[in-house]
Amino acid sequence: MSYKYTSFQGKTVRRNNNHVVNKVLLFLFLFLFIVFFITSIGYFYKNYKRNQKISFELRESYRKLYDSKNYLELIDKMDNELKNNSLRVEYLIYRGFSYYLLGEAEKDVNKRSLYFSLSIIDLRRSLAVGVADNIAPDVYFCIGKIYYFYGRSYYNQSIDYLKKSLSYGNERVDLLYVLGLVYSNISNYEESNKVFKRSLDIEYSDIVSIAVALNYYRSSDFNNAEKYINKVLENKSSDKIKETALITLAEIQLNKKEYEKALFTLNSVTELNENNADAFFLRGEIYFIYYKDNIRARSEWRKTLSINPSHIKAYRRL
Repeated sequence: MSYKYTSFQGKTVRRNNNHVVNKVLLFLFLFLFIVFFITSIGYFYKNYKRNQKISFELRESYRKLYDSKNYLELIDKMDNELKNNSLRVEYLIYRGFSYYLLGEAEKDVNKRSLYFSLSIIDLRRSLAVGVADNIAPDVYFCIGKIYYFYGRSYYNQSIDYLKKSLSYGNERVDLLYVLGLVYSNISNYEESNKVFKRSLDIEYSDIVSIAVALNYYRSSDFNNAEKYINKVLENKSSDKIKETALITLAEIQLNKKEYEKALFTLNSVTELNENNADAFFLRGEIYFIYYKDNIRARSEWRKTLSINPSHIKAYRRL
């Protein structure tokens, strides 16, 4: 019995020692795991913060390039960024806007067309990926303007994109002005004036008032046309705007057969600009129709052609 008892006690002691060792090992493992976990989190957090800082600094540098109008340099950087991620919306928009602004300032027709085409590709791609609501109106506006610059075949697309921009509440006078011009160019003068007047409600502009007057004139609504012209003439407008207003007023007066008033108005035009070919042509019309003075009329038409040799109406008169 003593053998069995001794043997039992010995086994019990060995089991207790193993249990203590296992606990120590487990504790050490957990401790090392926690240390490793905390160290890893610290490492990744530092890396994350460092990457965030680098990303912020890069974005700030891109914004500064854009704000300082260094568009070519910005486009080069966006090219490199988009090689790694071709669908990065922020960079597509930066590059698209840069191409647009280069095109807007470009005088060479072929280069301008190329810049606009590249801009539309980037901006439409950004819309396909998904653009935040705070920037979407500007993207739609930019595309709408490019289609306007493309000409008559693209006016419907221009209207669609400009209206989409407006649907975000983007009531900008420059947007409304472009949209009004598009409607006017497709002879939708009523819709054009609605848009122009929305612009005038936000901010008065002589240029927009002239555009409204021209729409009324083309619609043969001479009274309303004169009303807007007189608003412009009452202001201290630039000579160029006054010249446009006066020549339009003279045409209205001719349509109303107010020949003496029209001649007085045209004399005011030539005082502002002695090289206004249309003013001399219309003066010739008055001398021919109203005063029956063919010699003076032909003199005015010759003056017209000396200023503008491609003036078809004057050429036909002679």
